[in-house]
Amino acid sequence: MNVARVSDATLRDSVLQAAGLEPAEATEDLLRVNHEQNILVVSTALLDRAERYARIEELKVGETSFSAKAYVTTPEDSVKA
Repeated sequence: MNVARVSDATLRDSVLQAAGLEPAEATEDLLRVNHEQNILVVSTALLDRAERYARIEELKVGETSFSAKAYVTTPEDSVKA
């Protein structure tokens, strides 16, 4: 998928649908679209929603499905041992 060819609202709706969330549940979450790197970044403060976003393996735009891979960053207050 080329994210530059899809509206940010459509991408948001696709991410929420894939995560099983309603828009009202994710009002405090932030979706950023990086057209140059062709990536989406979702930020949330709640672990439950972070886990739901992390499980996304597919995004559906219209009738077309695209494979997706979620990467989760380590919390700021953690160290690598």
